[in-house]
Amino acid sequence: TVGFRLRQERTMWWKSYFVLWFCWCKSLTVQILEIVMLSRQYGVRHLFAKWMTPWNVTIFPVEAFSLVSVLVFLVKSKPSDDPEVEPAFQQTHPVWLSFACGAKWFEFLMSLLCI
Repeated sequence: TVGFRLRQERTMWWKSYFVLWFCWCKSLTVQILEIVMLSRQYGVRHLFAKWMTPWNVTIFPVEAFSLVSVLVFLVKSKPSDDPEVEPAFQQTHPVWLSFACGAKWFEFLMSLLCI
């Protein structure tokens, strides 16, 4: 259990948990606002034609995957002040968590390209 004691310093704190919730809400709001603003600007009739750009077709599934993954991560891994509680979700699903992080990096790098 020496490794577990060393890992206690790296467990999620409540502040980082709330920051992650804020980032999740921000990402969801951006996705919803984009669709609402396009429908307001072009009308519902032309919404689909204006929304189907290469950028949206690429980024929307990546963003949706990362939103769902982060939501599941937030629901399943609430931080605890109890030193005996191990973060079980990170241990049982490390590949899923790495794909969610990779999706956010992909979105960031595509944003830097200004496509």
